[in-house]
Amino acid sequence: PNQSDEISVYGTENYYEPSPGRVRRFVYRTDGFVALRGGQTGGQMTTKPLRSQAKQLLLNYVVHDGGKLQVEVLDQAGQLIGRSQPLSGQAIDSPLVWEREPNFQAGPVQLRFKLQDADVFSLRFK
Repeated sequence: PNQSDEISVYGTENYYEPSPGRVRRFVYRTDGFVALRGGQTGGQMTTKPLRSQAKQLLLNYVVHDGGKLQVEVLDQAGQLIGRSQPLSGQAIDSPLVWEREPNFQAGPVQLRFKLQDADVFSLRFK
């Protein structure tokens, strides 16, 4: 308990049985209930247009061994205006580092996630 990167949920077992029951602790990663998953063959997903006055994009993700994850930013015309450095490992609330830094304040943008053997749990503009 009390870890900033996990959520604890407690549940009972043997609730309807005459024998003594017990309490079990289940642990989930922060914001880790649902993920955008790219399997072994990979895939991509593009968001709807998003508006933000932020300067940073933060991700909660896991890139499995041999996997890949990269985020591209597209303008209203669908042109590439930003690309993150490839991500590896796992992180919660991690700011992206850019190969080509986008300007989120310039107008609506779409985020294109390219992933293989990777999971994206959440994103946040800051």
